[in-house]
Amino acid sequence: DDVFGVTDHPFGDVVANRRVTSFAVTPDGATVLFTASPEDGQSGPLSDGDSRHRNDRELYRVRLDGTHLLQLTNDLAWLAESARVAPPAPVGP
Repeated sequence: DDVFGVTDHPFGDVVANRRVTSFAVTPDGATVLFTASPEDGQSGPLSDGDSRHRNDRELYRVRLDGTHLLQLTNDLAWLAESARVAPPAPVGP
């Protein structure tokens, strides 16, 4: 029943204050996928107050225990609006 914070919720328009817009849990319950404002741009970390942080959304992955947070996408031409988990396709005939 432990709860962990994905963001620090600092004051102001800062990159560390991620805006989470959707999430999905993997079938094994070990990983959460979510869409949120980006922390990294195409040339490195975003600066506080960057308009991309306010207007863009990217896909993230984090383990249920809060470890291994990773921004998976980083594309100005694509807006991640919802996280979905798809089961693997069957293999073989």
